Amino acid sequence: MSNDSSPNQGESAASKAAKRRAATRNPYLNFMREFRLKNKNMNVVEQTVKGAEMWRKMNESQKAPYVDLARQARRRRKKGKKRRRRGRRHSMESDY
Repeated sequence: MSNDSSPNQGESAASKAAKRRAATRNPYLNFMREFRLKNKNMNVVEQTVKGAEMWRKMNESQKAPYVDLARQARRRRKKGKKRRRRGRRHSMESDY
């Protein structure tokens, strides 16, 4: 018996791989990344059309995991942005 009793235990490998990659601040794009991984047999146009259709039909609770990923990405971006902005400001001031 494995010790991995995480709440996401039933997720597919494609879903886990999508979450490991850097999430965007856009929930729809996070969904599309996972959808493309699961539907590699379709061409890009088919993936986009079918994925958009599925996204529109999803209710709020089905979209929630992708919205959560987007919120986490926003938080990470805000933290990183503060640090980066200071560095740029100092380097710009020294150029003048």
